[in-house]
Parts: sequence; structure tokens; C-alpha cells
Amino acid sequence: MGEKSKHRDKHSSTKPSSSRRRRSDRSDTSSDSDTERRSKHRSHSSKSKKKKSRDKSRKSTKQSETLSDEEIWVEKQYDNEVKTDEQNESIPYSILETLESDINVNENDGKHISQHSNLSDRAMAYQEKLDSNSHDMDTAFLKQVFKTDADFSSMSNIEVMERLDDQAEILSKMGDSSSKPKKKINEKQKLISNHKKLDKTISSCKFCFTPVENNESNTESTTEEYMAPKVPVVAIGLQTFLALPTFEVLVDGQCSIHPIEHFPCDSSLNLDSNIWDEIRNFQKCVTLMFHEKGSGTLFMETSIPRGNGLGNHISIECFPIPYKNDTFINARLYFKQAILSSDDEWTVHNKLIDTRKDSTKGGFRNKMSSKVPYFHIWFDLDGGYGHVIENRDYFAKSFGHEIIASLLKLPVNLARKPKNIIFSHNQRTKASSDWKSMFGWEKYDWTKSL
Repeated sequence: MGEKSKHRDKHSSTKPSSSRRRRSDRSDTSSDSDTERRSKHRSHSSKSKKKKSRDKSRKSTKQSETLSDEEIWVEKQYDNEVKTDEQNESIPYSILETLESDINVNENDGKHISQHSNLSDRAMAYQEKLDSNSHDMDTAFLKQVFKTDADFSSMSNIEVMERLDDQAEILSKMGDSSSKPKKKINEKQKLISNHKKLDKTISSCKFCFTPVENNESNTESTTEEYMAPKVPVVAIGLQTFLALPTFEVLVDGQCSIHPIEHFPCDSSLNLDSNIWDEIRNFQKCVTLMFHEKGSGTLFMETSIPRGNGLGNHISIECFPIPYKNDTFINARLYFKQAILSSDDEWTVHNKLIDTRKDSTKGGFRNKMSSKVPYFHIWFDLDGGYGHVIENRDYFAKSFGHEIIASLLKLPVNLARKPKNIIFSHNQRTKASSDWKSMFGWEKYDWTKSL
């Protein structure tokens, strides 16, 4: 029994030492494995980093190689395109290189340029040609320039830019070719129709001088012959004439001043100053002539244009009003009251326009407008009263005649519906000669000095 116990004690004493050794060995092996793992992880991470860098470098080299290949491919395509051009013309892209520095790029075109930033100038030019989003105007401009000027290579940059500016002006004036002939045809037809209407109006106008057709082909006449108007003509100036009316007059001595030419404006305000000088000469002579006979003179114009735009023959009527019983003085009051009560009650323009004010600045010609219908009465050479006709329905064309009829105590129907008088050629000459001898026109005729 004692031996067994001793043996157990020995065995128990030896056991802990071995377990401790095992533990130490295990710790040593674990530490070695940890170090190995750490070293392996470090080597693996370094290898992965190196691999990534190599992949990046390979990718970059591949991209550079692909870009260069693309550029080479575009260059080849460009060369082939130039060779097989339809017009067999060499396109001088040196011009594009000179223009490249002068062209301002829009913000919308930035994406397009960034796509080809790695290409050369020549490749970019070809790529722009192939691009479907390129503007048709630019291509048309370049084609037109290259067609008209094939010798750009021998020009300097300044000459090229000047030539391009000229071509740009030409192309800007070039519009739709299909619409131009139509416009020309429409304008031509409009001119022809207006000319026919004017001929028709002149042929039916009793104040116009109509040309006489010469049927004799053998005789060549340098001067054209004109037929006299269908009214009795008293005197003829260079551009105007004095005539007698072809209807029943309100007062003896009544006459009218007309321009020789038939103007479509239907207003004396649009006449030239030369024509107005002759009108003023007739007004002065008529005023002096009637003044010697004891009468003042009223000059009257009623401008109401037609709807066809041709207008009536311009006419300024002359009425001798006797000084007796203050008839001529009362004419101002009659016309002033009649103008204020005429037309609509509410008007845009002033109903009564005094053209005698500021007569030195033009008077009638300065204060009245030819763009609107108007009525004007002269009490002397300086002016009188004017009225803008806003509503033709409330303003009769015989307005002035009715006022003169009431002033002279004559029936109003004589002014509204006067009887027409048809003169033959002999009757017209007799009527004019009788009028001259009655009022002594020969003494005041200014046309004798022409």
C-alpha cells in the first residue's frame, strides 16, 4: 500500500510539467502561425496592389492604343473620302485650321467637342462632316465657297476671310428660290392690273388730257398729241390749268383749279412744291380779278378718297362771293357753325382746325393730313378752316356747296343735285371765251409769260 501511494505521488508530480510543456509548445506554434498569416496577408495585399496598378496601366495603354487606332481609322476614312469625292475637288482644310481659332463655340456644342478632343484637327474636320447633327447652313456655305473659289490654296488668310464674308452676304440674300418667281409674278400682275385701272379711270375722267392715237405710220412725230379735257379750259400752265364746271353753277364766275396729271392720292397735300406754286399763281390772279368786280373769293377742297385707291382728279374750287351786305364777311360764321355741327357728336380730332394760325410755317399744308379724308375752305391765301372727316355717312360731299347756297339764299337742292351740262368742242371754247371777256381774265392771266 505504501508503495502504491508513493507511485501515485510521483506520477501526479510529473503530470503538470508535461501539460505545461504542451501548452507552451502550442503557444509557440500558434504564434508562428500568426506571424506566417500576417506575412502572407501583407504579401497578398502588396501583390493585389501591384496587380491593380498593372491592370490600370494595361487599361490606360489599351485605351491609348484604341484611341490611336480610331484616329488612324478616321484618317484612312478621310483619305478615302477625299479621293472618292463626287466633284473630285480637293478641300483645303488648311482654311478650317485658320478658322478654328476665330470661331466661338456655343455652350450647346461643348459635348460634341469633348467627344473628339483626342482627335487631330484633320480627323475632327472629317468627323464633323460625318456628324448628322451638323448644321445644313454651314455645309451649304462651305460647298458654295469651294465651288465658286477653287484657288484658296494660293490666297492668304486675310484674302480667304474677305472672300468668305462676300460669300456669306451672297448666301444671306439667297432665299427660297421657289417663292421668288411667284412673288415676281404676283407683283407683275398687280402692276398690270393697277395700270389698267388707271387707264380706265383716266379715260373716264373729264379733267384728264388723253393722248391722241396717230394712225399714220409713215409720219413720225416726236411730240405726242393730247386731247383737251371734257371741260371748258380757261388757261393752261406747265403742270396745272384753270377750268369751268360742267354743271349748273351756284354763282357766276365759279371755276376750279386742277393739276394736269391724274394723281391717285386724291389730295392736294401730296402735290409737289412746283405744282403748288402754279396753284398759288392761279389763286392770286383769280382773287385780284374778282376783287375788281366787287367780290371776295372762297377756295374749297373736299378730299374723300375712293375705295379702289385711284381717287378722283384733284380739284380746288373757286367761288366769288360779293362784298355787298357783308355776305363775304358772314361766310366765316356760316362755315364755322356748319363744321362744328357736322359729323359725329364725339370725334377723335378737333372738329374745327384753323389753318390761318402759323401761316408762315405752312398753314394748310402743315396742319392738315392727306392720310385721312378732310374738308378745307380758304378765306384768303393764308388759310381758313379745316375739318377731318371721320364718318363719311354723316358728311356729304356737297357739304361746302350747301353752305354757300344757304349763304347766298339759294335753294339747297341746287347744291345737292346740280344739273349736268354736256359741252361739245365748240361750246367749250365759246364758254371759256365768254368767261374771259365777262371778268377780264386777259389782264390777270399769268400763263402768258410762259
